[in-house]
Amino acid sequence: MRLSSLLLGVFLLFATVPSVTAQGEAALTVQVQGITGGSSVPPGSQRVPMLNLSFTASCKAAVTVHAVTVRHRGMGAIRDLFSVYAESDGRRVARGRVFSSRAPVLTMDLENVVVPACGTRTVHFLADISAIAAMGGEHRLTVENAAAIDAGGASVRILSSAVPSLRRTVGEFLGSVTVEYLPLLSYVRYGDHRIVARLRLSVSGERDQLLKGLLLTNGGSARDGDLVNIFAEMGGKRVTRILPRMEGDLMRLAFDPSLLLPRSNRYLLDVRADVRSSMRKTIKLTVEEPSDVVAETVTRLR
Repeated sequence: MRLSSLLLGVFLLFATVPSVTAQGEAALTVQVQGITGGSSVPPGSQRVPMLNLSFTASCKAAVTVHAVTVRHRGMGAIRDLFSVYAESDGRRVARGRVFSSRAPVLTMDLENVVVPACGTRTVHFLADISAIAAMGGEHRLTVENAAAIDAGGASVRILSSAVPSLRRTVGEFLGSVTVEYLPLLSYVRYGDHRIVARLRLSVSGERDQLLKGLLLTNGGSARDGDLVNIFAEMGGKRVTRILPRMEGDLMRLAFDPSLLLPRSNRYLLDVRADVRSSMRKTIKLTVEEPSDVVAETVTRLR
């Protein structure tokens, strides 16, 4: 009886030891991918592809990539990179950061970048170029070694199959669309067609702009189905497609057709939605990154 109890105790002891399948057993291969497109970009350009990293996890376990440290290379001032951020699977996974003037390295904290076992996931590093960037400045983002990848306890191996693209600033600043937040005229209440944001759009530069999309992020607590049937209107006329609901805390508004904004003018845009949340939910819509305003310069025919 004592022997049986002893054996049962030993079995229970081993049964409660955590399984050693944690990330420490996992391995991650990082491959630098080439970027298509020209190397020349004008000052003020947004969403400029700078570096693509393809992460492949071994079949032992999924790997979470927590952060990537990138280094600036090239004969250009790092202050010319107005903002650097990262996207994966169509969503931003690292908010915009700015290089310090004292060091050409920048650590980007990644959100929810999980590489499944035996799977691959690609992260795109993008940059917004300053409107006053120096002509002829050259910029490249690189990862120096495996230590630049924070993947928890997983071992990391870097394969450089491509040289990261070099971007050179040439030409003149073509213009941009900026957003100013206006106060709401009344409290947002439960019901249909409520105004949840008032925005003033301004066009700067020497060219008209064609507004194609607007990404708004809610800094409040409302999520998903709290706001439905979302659209933007200008002068009482709907100018975007109707978005069925928020995607988490995001609203991706698509202008249909694209909205022509002549230069040196300002425009009032109201964002409306059916509010389905209680009074305890909050709404604070903002544009987190300049590139969340999707617009392109209109080329005038001479």
